[in-house]
Amino acid sequence: MHIFLPLVFLLLQPASANATMIDGIVVKPDGSVAVGAVVALINYPQTPKITVTGAKGHFQIDDVQDGEYGISAMLAGVGAENQMSIKVRQSENVQKLELHLVAGVETISGRVNKKSAENTINLQILAQLQTESSYPIYGSIVNNEFQITLPPGRYTLTANSIDFESSNLFLTIPRLHSGPIDIPLFLSSGSNPALAREIHEMANEDQKARDGLIVDGVVDQQRLSAMIAIDKSNHSRLQQLISAGKWIGAEELGARGEGDLWLLVQHDSALLKDCLPLMMRAADNFELPWARLALSVDRVLVDNNKPQIYGSQVGFDKVTHQAKSDLIEDEAHVDQRRAELGMEPMAEYLNHFK
Repeated sequence: MHIFLPLVFLLLQPASANATMIDGIVVKPDGSVAVGAVVALINYPQTPKITVTGAKGHFQIDDVQDGEYGISAMLAGVGAENQMSIKVRQSENVQKLELHLVAGVETISGRVNKKSAENTINLQILAQLQTESSYPIYGSIVNNEFQITLPPGRYTLTANSIDFESSNLFLTIPRLHSGPIDIPLFLSSGSNPALAREIHEMANEDQKARDGLIVDGVVDQQRLSAMIAIDKSNHSRLQQLISAGKWIGAEELGARGEGDLWLLVQHDSALLKDCLPLMMRAADNFELPWARLALSVDRVLVDNNKPQIYGSQVGFDKVTHQAKSDLIEDEAHVDQRRAELGMEPMAEYLNHFK
């Protein structure tokens, strides 16, 4: 199989006077060289430098400036490495590296589906561990078909290119239910950027109103009054926007814009109940992360005095002051349900509220 890199990564740029070349090989868990491994040099917020290993597992990355970088490698069907950090110094013209892949337990394959007619440039698929400091693992893409092999863990899987992005997909590896994944790709600004900006500003105001609302268990009454006024204003505008059973999705708002809309709806109980079936359809189409929607499902159930499914709605014990979930249906299997959506176990989730 031939792996084609986006054009921007193939063009040779003039080397800077103080630049370093990284010269390395990638090794499989069995000690043999990894041919066709995707290697990424990462220095946020710059665009990563991506290359593919040759016939002897060898790779070169030119024109690397002074600084600290992360580096990751992935060979589909074999494994990945995403923990290595390197420091590049001007005094070294060539820096030698040897990357050792950790055996993967699952290879995820699928297709990135573009939802508009514009061309995508530099299409990438990447997975980021949620639970520890690490670097993204980049998968291989050929004609929008992708493969990415991951070690055990909880990951956020995304696809992006210039001006396009997907929603986040949360995965626990190994997955309980395997199979290919189709990931829709949307214009980052959506087809209605003015509306996306308006909703983003509303979401910012929503969060500002809640910041510092409760301090040491005491509600700030002035902030509470301001929050109620903002929620009332947002309710009126949201009712205008979401009408006739139509959810405003990522195609119109972009993936981030749809996330902003989801956030606003959480703070409007009546609207949330009406919108839940619409958001569930969006989640089934990979426009909204199911891990995020689980909070909406639980909130509607708790609001209607029913046991929640995913344990996301949390209160505090009046005696111990420890966080605890409201009543959970079939609590013995809640961690399994959470894992299916790429969510952390309940014990880790409750630690966030300490």
